[in-house]
Amino acid sequence: FAVSVTMRAQGYAEPTTTTRQSAVLAATTTVSGAHTDPVTNLADTTTASSSATCTVNRTYVSPTALDLSNANDGLTIARDTLTSYSVKGQTIEELRANLVNCAARKTVAGNYHAITARNISWSYESNQDGVVCRLSTIKVGLHLAQFMPSLNATNTSADAVATWNTYQTNLTAHEEGHIDNAKQYAAQILTDIESQTSPTCVGLQKQVALTINTDLTLLNNADELYDAQTNHGATQGAVL
Repeated sequence: FAVSVTMRAQGYAEPTTTTRQSAVLAATTTVSGAHTDPVTNLADTTTASSSATCTVNRTYVSPTALDLSNANDGLTIARDTLTSYSVKGQTIEELRANLVNCAARKTVAGNYHAITARNISWSYESNQDGVVCRLSTIKVGLHLAQFMPSLNATNTSADAVATWNTYQTNLTAHEEGHIDNAKQYAAQILTDIESQTSPTCVGLQKQVALTINTDLTLLNNADELYDAQTNHGATQGAVL
C-alpha cells in the first residue's frame, strides 16, 4: 500500500502514512512522493499545434512521476523522446523571426527558445525494529522532457544553415547542463536518505522529507545559478 504526497522545493509537506504490523511486531510503512519542476507548469500537457511559422513534431507533454512500483531499488531515469518545433526561412533573419513568432514555442517555453523539464519522485519503506527505524526498498525516479527548436532547411542558404547549426549545438549543450544538474541531485537524494535512521518511523519520515526538500531546493538554486552565469545559454553561444 503506497501513500502518495506531492512536495515542492519551496515548502514541506508531511507524508500521510499507514502503519501495518508484521508477524514480528515491526511496523512497516510505505511512503511515496514526487516533485515537479515549476517550469513544467508553463505547458502542462499542452496541445500546441503547427502554424505558419513553425511545425511541431509531436504534442509536448510535461514529465510525470515515474511508476516506481516495479522499478529496481536506486535511481531510475527516463527521458522522453524529444519534442521539437521546426522553423524554416531562407536567411537567419527569417529563421529568427519565425522562431520568435512560433505560437507553440510561446505556449510551451514562454520567453525561451527551449526548456528542459523534470519530475523527481521517490518511494521507500520505513521499518520499525525495536528502538530504531530504518529505510528499505529506497527508489528515486527522474523523468525528463525537452522542447527544442529544429531547422527545416528547405530553401535555407548555406550560411544560414551553418549559423543555425552552431546555435543548435550550443543550445543543446546548455540544456544538457540542466539535465546534468537533475541527474546529480536525484542521485544526491538517494545518497542522502539511504543511511538515515531515527528512533521512530514518524520521526524518520519527517527527517527524510526535510532532506529531500533541501536537495530539491539546492537543485533549483543550481539551475538558477547556471542560467544566471550563462545568461540562459547566451555566453555558451546559444544565440541566433
